[in-house]
Order: sequence, then structure tokens, then C-alpha cells
Amino acid sequence: MGEQVCMTGTEYCGGAVGVDAGGYPVETTGNAALDILEHRSSTRAFARDDDDRPVAVTDEQRAAILHAASRAPSAGAMMMYSIVSVRERATLDRLADLCDHQPFIAGAPLVLVFCADCKKWYDAYLEVGCTPRTPGVGDLMLAVTDAAIAAQNAVVAAESFGIGSCYIGDIMENCDTQRSLLHLPDYVFPAVMLVCGWPTQQQKDRVKPQRCAMEHIVHENGYRTMDGAELRDTFGYKAGNAPFDQWCTAFCNRKYNSDFSKEMTRSVEEYLGQFPAQVFDKINENFIRCSFYEVLSRYLSNCYTFAVEQNLPSGRADLVLTGISGTAFHNDCRVVEFKYFKAKDATMVEALKVVRPEDADQVRRYAADINRQFPAYRMRAYVVYIAAGKVCKTWEVINL
Repeated sequence: MGEQVCMTGTEYCGGAVGVDAGGYPVETTGNAALDILEHRSSTRAFARDDDDRPVAVTDEQRAAILHAASRAPSAGAMMMYSIVSVRERATLDRLADLCDHQPFIAGAPLVLVFCADCKKWYDAYLEVGCTPRTPGVGDLMLAVTDAAIAAQNAVVAAESFGIGSCYIGDIMENCDTQRSLLHLPDYVFPAVMLVCGWPTQQQKDRVKPQRCAMEHIVHENGYRTMDGAELRDTFGYKAGNAPFDQWCTAFCNRKYNSDFSKEMTRSVEEYLGQFPAQVFDKINENFIRCSFYEVLSRYLSNCYTFAVEQNLPSGRADLVLTGISGTAFHNDCRVVEFKYFKAKDATMVEALKVVRPEDADQVRRYAADINRQFPAYRMRAYVVYIAAGKVCKTWEVINL
């Protein structure tokens, strides 16, 4: 029996589904779920009634959208998210201003903030007498994933009614104000905001933005770093008639290097500061350690031996350098203690004029331990302060 061969684009064969060059369906397929995903695009202008008010989303529709969100896949079925439904006019107006000054947010009849919620399970463990560790960044990543999946379920459910939606990533900006406005405690992060409403005719008629070709999106069996030629091919359609270099430079300045992008990064760092061993501190700590040790081993390995986290009678020293016999440094010993601070403490660290006494005392005790064992050594000791990649200060506290 002969096979039907489906064409790309809008061409069909005997009613079969249209597919693109990668075998993915395009245009209308007759499959309701796929058609919603194919045609859905962001809505940033909402229809208004004769009294110039946003056309309402009914209570039944709102309940169905929220129910669909709750049916989303979730890590361990823990549902590590909470949904803040915003209805108060003053709060909506404030959100519109805080989220990059976008008035259409305040005009949406349904606004939902999907929060990655690491607090409720932590509180439940405490409630029954457990001794749980405090939530960490692994928990946060799972919770963000849960929240984003639930939000997309809500998007699809809304679209099934003909209700448009738009994701607002700017909800992650201005953390201090947003936390106060939405009463967000520690370990709760506003991952996604959705604004939903009935699209205007102009919004309905908008052409969905083009997507990258599938061969640039799907990597078989492992990630593939694209070279310059492929990158230009991947994003070239966005440049239109402009030279790609010119367009890409303008896009970088408008988006990636923009003030709102920098504010988002700053704000997310502040949220991450709620988590012990949070990701920026750990990246910073490990980077500094590895970089420091690599430099030492590269340039000083002929002069010193290195001990990382050396156990001593008074504690564990971060780094001890001991001079090698037969070199000019044979009686030289140096102790280094690193102190790491969260991003929110950078201003405090920057303002320090002298090392904190307790830190100086700590490294002096380490030096004294070594000196008792090797009294002929010339001891030098240092304290290094690092604040989340923002500030680095070093003090020499012993030079004997």
C-alpha cells in the first residue's frame, strides 16, 4: 500500500497533518491541543466593554484555568508553587509600574503570579517535629520548574476559551518592593506572572512571531555548540533586511545589556540570598578557590607545597602554603582564610576599613598552631573577604 507524503507549510495531502522540514506539525492540524500550541501568541491589549472596562473573565473560566494549573506535572507531586491571584486595583497599578512600566498589565481581568514556594514543605516538616535543613538552591530550581509548568497549563487552558495571555518576566525585578507588595516571605520566589484577558481584534490578527528552525533547536544525544555561521543562520531571520551584526548589536544593547535586565539580575541575586549556600555564593567561592589554587600551583609549585582545608588543633584552615626545602622559601609558611558574604552584604564589606577582629583572631590561631609545630618558619597570615563577586578585600594580619 502506498504511503501518503505530507508537505511542509500549508500544503496538505488528503487531509493529513502539515509538517515542517523537521517533521513537526504546522498550521491547523485538527488536533485541538496542537492547534492551540501552534496558534497561541502573547496578548498585550485586552478588549473593553461599552463602559470602557476590561471584558471580564467569568468565575467559572477563572476556576477552570486555576484547576488546569493545579493538574500540571510536579516534582514528586509536591506542587512546590503557590499562585497569588491579584484583583485589587491599587496592586495591579503598582505591578504595572514595577514591571517595566507596562500599563496593559493593570488592564488585564485576570492576573496570576506563580511563586516557587520552598516554604510550605519546610514549615510542614517543622510542624511535625522534623529537623529539616533549610531550603537550598536545588529546592528552588525544582520549585521554579513546578511553577513554570503550572503557568503553562494555565496558558493552554485560557487559550482553549479564547482568552489570551502574556508572560511577564519583569515580576522578578524590584525584589524589595515586590516582596512587600505581594507579602512574600523568605523561600518564596515570584517565578512567573501571567496576565490574561480577551484579546482585541488587532491582537487576534497579529502574525505569530517566527521561530528558529528545528535543526537549530533540537540537539541529538547531547548539546552541540554552534559556530558563528550556524548562529547567524539560527537568528538571521530576526534581522530582516538589516545586516546581522548591526541588528544583533542593537538587540544586545536593547535587551541583554539593558537597565531592566541588569535590575532583574540584581533582584534575583537578592532573592537567592535567602538560601544558605546559595548559588552565587557557591559559584563565587568555588571560582575564587579554584582560581587561587590554580595560580599558586602554576607559578609557585616549585617553591611551596599546598594544603587545602588543613586540619589544625584550633580548626580547619582554608589554605596553607609551606616552603619547600632547598629553595629560598624553605622556612616560609603562609595561611589564608577566605570569608564569603552574600550579595546583600557587599556594601557592608566595601565599607570595612580593617579586618574584623574575630577573623583576624581565627587565622592567628591557625598560624600559632603551625608555628608551634615548626618554630623556625616565618609565618604570614591573610584574611580575604569576598562578597558575591562584587567585592574582594585582603588583609595581612601576621608578618613575623
